[in-house]
Amino acid sequence: MAHAINFINLDAVIRAPKDAQPALRHLEDLCLRRSPRALVKYHIVPAIRHHLRKENMIPLDASNWSASPEIQNALSCFSMVTAIFERYRDEGVTLAANVRRDVTDPIWSLVKAWSSYFIKRTNILTSPDDRRDIDLIFTVERLLSAFVYWIGVGTPYMSSRPEDAEFTCQLILPLWIRCAAFKDVFAPRFVGVIYSAIHTDPSPGRVGPMTDAVVSHPTGQFASALVASFIDLMSDSHIYNELTTFTLCLIQVCLRHEPLFVEISRLGLMSWMVRFAFRMISKRPALGDDALNEEKHIATFAVTFGTIHKLLTLGYEAIVSALDAHFLEASLLAELCVLRYDHRATERFRNRLSQMIDGVVHFLNFRSVLRRARQEIRRIEAHGLEDAIREGSPLLMKWMRFRGIVAAHEDAFSAYKLVVLTICANPQCRSAKEAGAALKRCSGCLHRAYCSVECQRADWMNGHRVYCHQIRLERTERRLPHIDAAIDLTDIDYLLFMVTQDAANARRQLRNEPRQKDRVIAMDYRNASAEEGSIEISFILLHECRTLWPAATEAEWRSWLERAKRVKEDDGMDDEDIDHEGIDEVGDTLVLLVAPFSPFLPTTHLTSLRRIQRWRYGALDRS
Repeated sequence: MAHAINFINLDAVIRAPKDAQPALRHLEDLCLRRSPRALVKYHIVPAIRHHLRKENMIPLDASNWSASPEIQNALSCFSMVTAIFERYRDEGVTLAANVRRDVTDPIWSLVKAWSSYFIKRTNILTSPDDRRDIDLIFTVERLLSAFVYWIGVGTPYMSSRPEDAEFTCQLILPLWIRCAAFKDVFAPRFVGVIYSAIHTDPSPGRVGPMTDAVVSHPTGQFASALVASFIDLMSDSHIYNELTTFTLCLIQVCLRHEPLFVEISRLGLMSWMVRFAFRMISKRPALGDDALNEEKHIATFAVTFGTIHKLLTLGYEAIVSALDAHFLEASLLAELCVLRYDHRATERFRNRLSQMIDGVVHFLNFRSVLRRARQEIRRIEAHGLEDAIREGSPLLMKWMRFRGIVAAHEDAFSAYKLVVLTICANPQCRSAKEAGAALKRCSGCLHRAYCSVECQRADWMNGHRVYCHQIRLERTERRLPHIDAAIDLTDIDYLLFMVTQDAANARRQLRNEPRQKDRVIAMDYRNASAEEGSIEISFILLHECRTLWPAATEAEWRSWLERAKRVKEDDGMDDEDIDHEGIDEVGDTLVLLVAPFSPFLPTTHLTSLRRIQRWRYGALDRS
């Protein structure tokens, strides 16, 4: 049976806000029980617009603020907004033009203004250390609950306006973070609100990613606010023990929204997370034997290093940033902090640290990473951390293997330097220096050496001019390369040297293999890792390359085969300019390079033995 509607009371609600509390409660009850669209359009929305007028915002310092009719009516209006959109969600009502016109457009600006008004009343953003009125806290929690429900339903409407994205970043985000730092104000649904606000379909001006991997301005603004709030919390020693909750919320949002995660990584979050890890390590002795705090501490350790682990998946730039922040030292110190624990969380924590060390190993073929890893080893040796770790610790064994791999890479780099300084870099010369003679290095980049001024001029006009300029620019600005570039120019020549050395070894082994036209040399650099620090070279048939590329679709695989055919046709011809060590005999042999530009997202590259030779000796454009 339908509930009777007292329209006289509804008229009273609209006419006299201070004396309409009983009628408004009746209207709220009707809204909770049933919400036909006519009732919403012609009675509930007008009542909400009447009671949420700006004139009803009484002074924030009023003595009877919480009990005033204006505030109570406003809270009832929020409750009705909640009921309306919960009902719309349950009934599957779409955000059509009539819903926008009759409901969301009239009340959204009012809800936003009153939300700001209520939040200012709490003083939680400006004076978090003041004594807080528990009744006011409950009022805020009620508001947040209603607000969460509303945004959860009305996200498509809210996200279509840049000014609403600014409201989310400047008010809701700081409130969420501040609430997460206090147990008695924690709003559990707030993480879902933030995620819903930023996770929308690609469109310019929305809070979310745009096409072609370009991040929209609101998402960048959100990322900046998030990192700034995290840094602010780090500087507040009074809420250190409550940062676990905030960090968990941070990870929950970032891991689910990749464009936001990438945007945050550009704002120096890696260095701040490592710094936070050092801070937790320094706080560890103060915990004593408090079991509860110890449990919180190990959980915070796991989340913090989980964030670092996730950031490392972004590739080269993240690895360099982590090494600059001394995250390897923080990892070993963290091992000392968790020795007293004996549960599964500790084992997972140690496994994650081990994976992070393996992630660095994947990038040791980059000379800039190798140099930083060597500096980190020296720093750890100077602090005596290896002696402090318990004998037989899995992480200590992993660390000792890591040191051995770094030493092997240093030997390879020494061989590279010997070649660079003993062979003229001019492709038309390539003469080795005589005994007692010294090649002169380019004063701009210090990466090339020449036997004469003429050779230097020839190579300068042949393309070294651009290369040298970019090297000097990067050194002057002291900046990391863009993340899409994966590696900087200082690494390219060394990488090509390593590839040519490995290709030469593969060519010698190829002579002992059966003569088959469709054979491929697979050079997998992903496994230059865990034990020996060497690559895997295998000789497989063309159709077997699919095993190294399992995620490829049929269309991608057919395109790959067509490209392989073109590479063989292009490189099967004789080359009068390049003929090193009988390369023409097997020069058209396909080579599949699997390079660790990211240890979790490897990059495949198809080429040939002859083309690799051209790379190294400068006869082919390296792009």
